[in-house]
Amino acid sequence: MARSAADLEIELAVVAGPDKLTEGVGYKLALPPPRRDKLPDFRVLVIDSHPLCPTAASVGAALNGLAERLGKLGCTITRQSPALPDLAETSRVYRQLLTAAFAADQPSEAHERIEAAAKALSLDDRSLAASGLRGLTMSHADWIRTSRIRGGLRLRWLALFQEVDVVLCPPMPTVAFPHDHSPQFSRHLDIDGTKGAVQ
Repeated sequence: MARSAADLEIELAVVAGPDKLTEGVGYKLALPPPRRDKLPDFRVLVIDSHPLCPTAASVGAALNGLAERLGKLGCTITRQSPALPDLAETSRVYRQLLTAAFAADQPSEAHERIEAAAKALSLDDRSLAASGLRGLTMSHADWIRTSRIRGGLRLRWLALFQEVDVVLCPPMPTVAFPHDHSPQFSRHLDIDGTKGAVQ
């Protein structure tokens, strides 16, 4: 989303806070001051792998190179924390709620096919693809229950940031790929020669 911290500062001014034309009337964004004044004082958690999503070697190498540089500059670098929320569960919940939002726009002729595919899933299938299918067919009650899980995970992420100041992780499994106009569910990321998650 940005090429530098300066770009992020400009972007934050645009996206932070509610819409000034609606909920933002009379609203003033007041962010707290930075936790640390000097880079060496920062506590950095590095997550270079994910249980459900592979990462290209080039992305992992760039991430680990940055972590090494930060360590040499004096930052405290850690690679694990008992406070870290379950990454697999976080991803499954995100995928379910995301595809549930897509379900409102799916064509009616696809509904029966998707319902059948979801019903055919094994109860043991905890993959991201299965989570996506379950999201496309979830009831409103299931959406509420899943959103409650999201709320619990959010609290765990907030607690993690009491222990660390920064989490470094791959923003994407691969570097940028060419734009693709082929049907959405026929597209897959090539991650070091292996076809991965749907783009």
